[in-house]
Amino acid sequence: MKKIKYHILLLIASLVIQLLCPLTAKAADSTTYYLKVNRKQNVVTAYKKVDDKYTPIRAMLASCGQDTPLGTYRLGEKYRWRLMFGGTYSQYASRIVDHILFHSVPYWTKDPSNVEQGEFDRLGEKRSMGCIRLCVADARWIYLNCPTGTKVTFYDDEANPGPLGKPDNIVRALGGGWDPTDRWSPENPYNNLTPTLTINKSLKLKYGQGSYNLLKGVEAINSVGKNQTDDVDITGEIDYYTPGKYTLTYTFVDCIGKSVKKKRYVIITE
Repeated sequence: MKKIKYHILLLIASLVIQLLCPLTAKAADSTTYYLKVNRKQNVVTAYKKVDDKYTPIRAMLASCGQDTPLGTYRLGEKYRWRLMFGGTYSQYASRIVDHILFHSVPYWTKDPSNVEQGEFDRLGEKRSMGCIRLCVADARWIYLNCPTGTKVTFYDDEANPGPLGKPDNIVRALGGGWDPTDRWSPENPYNNLTPTLTINKSLKLKYGQGSYNLLKGVEAINSVGKNQTDDVDITGEIDYYTPGKYTLTYTFVDCIGKSVKKKRYVIITE
């Protein structure tokens, strides 16, 4: 009986190891991502290593401060909630060096419905005491994807915000103390809002004219009511010199990270 119990315990231990090892193997290492902070433009650009080359993948609107340093550092400790100077709190904090961290816009209390509204509305300006303030979605992305040891470089370039540009500020259309990007808080009223993508079912074009406006008859309204039609991404192939029916996919990811996708027929006529 004792031998049977011993073998059962060995089997359970083996299964646990098999389950845990794949998870460990898939975790990002400290060289997967590289973060660059443009202090002058208040923009953070995330780069991902692809074939030994870093490619920009995400631009984040930020608020730096007078004490934000220059130079290159490595990420340190992570904090789900972090007590800040003045008795305020922040979500998803990642230490960079000394008292300098990436974190959400501060909250008056440890409550996701109590963000400092005026500070959130001024993301993109120099507002902090030195830390890098971000919306919740961006602070959380760094918190989860960029492990301890990830390289962070601070630099100044007043003319160029970065390879992906500077994101627009996020409008708190509902007022109150919620960060619209905090979709991980179930009570957030912004979770009930959705973007809309309106597209005329088909588009007819004459062949052989070379270039066309594929956004004709398209309108994209984000979750907080602002027109973002120019941000619609179009995929698919059309041979403008061969009459026929082609399918395009229109994808819209709005300012708070919500997305909608639709297909459309483009008919090239003789």
